[in-house]
Amino acid sequence: MFSVKPLPIATPLLEDESINSWLLRASLNQGCNLSTILFYHWSKYNLRHHDFDKGFNYIDEQIHRDMAILAKTDIESFDRRSLIKFNEDIGLIYQSNISLAWILPVPKFNSKTTVGHQYCYQCMEDDKSAYLKIKWRFSWFIYCDHHLVSLQDSCTSCGLPYQPHLIKAHHQFINRCPHCQEKLEACAKTKILYKDAYIFQTMTEQALLNDQAIAFEHSITSADWFELMLFFINLIRKSALETNSIYRTFMKAFDIDIEELNLQRTKTGLKFDCLPYNERVMLMAYAKKMHKITYDNWLAVCKTHRLTQNSFRLGKRPTIPKAFMPIYNKLPSVIKSQVHVKRTLKPKSSKAVNASWERMQLRIERLKSYDQAKP
Repeated sequence: MFSVKPLPIATPLLEDESINSWLLRASLNQGCNLSTILFYHWSKYNLRHHDFDKGFNYIDEQIHRDMAILAKTDIESFDRRSLIKFNEDIGLIYQSNISLAWILPVPKFNSKTTVGHQYCYQCMEDDKSAYLKIKWRFSWFIYCDHHLVSLQDSCTSCGLPYQPHLIKAHHQFINRCPHCQEKLEACAKTKILYKDAYIFQTMTEQALLNDQAIAFEHSITSADWFELMLFFINLIRKSALETNSIYRTFMKAFDIDIEELNLQRTKTGLKFDCLPYNERVMLMAYAKKMHKITYDNWLAVCKTHRLTQNSFRLGKRPTIPKAFMPIYNKLPSVIKSQVHVKRTLKPKSSKAVNASWERMQLRIERLKSYDQAKP
């Protein structure tokens, strides 16, 4: 059992603040680095290499109790901000070897990476009141719902990713770039606010808040909602990649022009949460369009194009969303004959090799630009 006392300089946990943000502000207010406050209170664990926003209950529940004392608040305030709890709320079981769904990745402590943390420059404008919101970690959260501006993930002064975990005591405030120490400002080139993408973000936030949503004119749980939306996004990506496939054809039947969707890096096979900002925006806008398709329209188009249940079994481990099952069950099933063939070791397909090569090239390009721009 640990014995901690409130911090000398009080640092309350703000209403929608992330755990990572509170730890950073608490350390800066005490005039020390983040690693110092972590080691001083929890030297038993190497917390620097954890994603703080996941919460710490999966390591030791006592850590949240300690943080509640330090912040002069209740334990539930930290428990509610856990990204692991968010995944549990949408029906996903946490597994340490699998990244959290619908969550943007963050770099490990003192790691060399090009991953930046999302932020709204207007929310972060005031030095003393600046903090990071937990919702900025969601991959579906792309616009500030207060200022209606696009979220940014890099410093406009030096162009390097905003990485708050690298902020030191001498930077004083959380709204400073740890690389060039300049204050975070607005991007010179203003990004367009896509109405459909913003509506999708609003619907998703409401589904999470109310624990329910509407799909095919029926009320479903938020867990089923998130599962269905990811299914739509994967269908859209498949349609964009395979130009001559049946998927693109039936998208056109729904009056969804997939030609407008310019996905530059989908061939790498990255999951939605790891895609660049612009691609996530476009995929969300198209998912919103798919959400408007009615149950009867789905069945009519599937019948016209002779789609079967196998048409929607995507990936190596296909899962049909619960909310999509009423449509899926109405489609004809095609049972393939089981042919027992002796398994032999085969080399990877050219498609798999090319995808691996594209991912490596993407990482090399980003690291080169990172090294060139870093002071």
